[in-house]
Amino acid sequence: MAPIKVGIIGLSTTGWASTHHAPALPAAYKLVALSTSKADTAAAVSAQYGVTGYHGDPAQLARDRDVDLVVVAVKIAYHKESVWPAIEAGKDVFVEWPLGHDLGEARELERFAREKGVRTIVGLQARQGAAVRKAKELVESGVIGRVLSTTVLGTGGAWDAYTDEGHVHLFDQKTGANLLTIPTAHTLDAVTFVLGEFTSLSATAVTRHPTITVVDSGRTIPQTTADHVAVQGILTSGALASVHFRGGGGFTGGGFAKKGSEDFFWEIEGERGVLVLKGPSGHIQMVEPVLYHNGEKVDVGAYDPLAPTRREYEEFAKGPGGEYVDFAHAVKRHAMIDAIERSVKEGKTTTYD
Repeated sequence: MAPIKVGIIGLSTTGWASTHHAPALPAAYKLVALSTSKADTAAAVSAQYGVTGYHGDPAQLARDRDVDLVVVAVKIAYHKESVWPAIEAGKDVFVEWPLGHDLGEARELERFAREKGVRTIVGLQARQGAAVRKAKELVESGVIGRVLSTTVLGTGGAWDAYTDEGHVHLFDQKTGANLLTIPTAHTLDAVTFVLGEFTSLSATAVTRHPTITVVDSGRTIPQTTADHVAVQGILTSGALASVHFRGGGGFTGGGFAKKGSEDFFWEIEGERGVLVLKGPSGHIQMVEPVLYHNGEKVDVGAYDPLAPTRREYEEFAKGPGGEYVDFAHAVKRHAMIDAIERSVKEGKTTTYD
């Protein structure tokens, strides 16, 4: 069978595409093209991979007849302009989460892809991790009995009092990249994958660091996004869910959560037992947690940081029956975020579709 030929928008010398997409491509895929914003970078990286390099307008890559699947791994502000030409050209598309800047943009992209009949996939890698999938298997097996509640405490690895110039956009609410939309949303997707959707939820969010110091320039910037988010609600099973994410010292040296605290802790309480997932980062889409059943570590195989992204590609290659999430699922997750933001603003319990 001929390989699925891939073009990656955002594949540069550094960044997520270079560390978790290009090296994670399974044998069923072949990297044939890339696109970056700068000509010199495109030339250097295309030579490194031995592929066609484009720069500037993402439509150039979309028009490449040798590309079957266009992967978009750039900042959220550029998602729509990067993926739209690919959909228009009839290419299948893989877009990193979040799909769009907001719910409206996500719906627009989903509708356009559906109208064009292209296959879509969204990078929600946490649900592809071995520990999360094993937790789902154990819950569904009934080994811990009826789930009564679940509690999550996570640290974002940014959104502290300090940052660097490369991450200042994370502190501006208008960019769409923040504590809620990135680590909290990835974790909420894993929670609902294992335990089911929320039937209702309420949320609170606060900004405890209104002024941020940029360590490599010395300037200060205002933080307009929340650095603490708490979501509570009832799941379809009737179980109570509580999820609290806070910013952490990703740029203050030596880790994320404060000494003595947990970077990531997720407990699933059942009538006959408890599952706990713990790890060194609240970004469980990037760093998989360790799973415990009644205090005993569960063997889920050797740790591989590329495994969740690789599995997304493998499942997509199986066709529509593969275990991957598409733009329609991303719209549901955007609807959840929209509901959380409305609850924070209005102080009310709400729902989402």
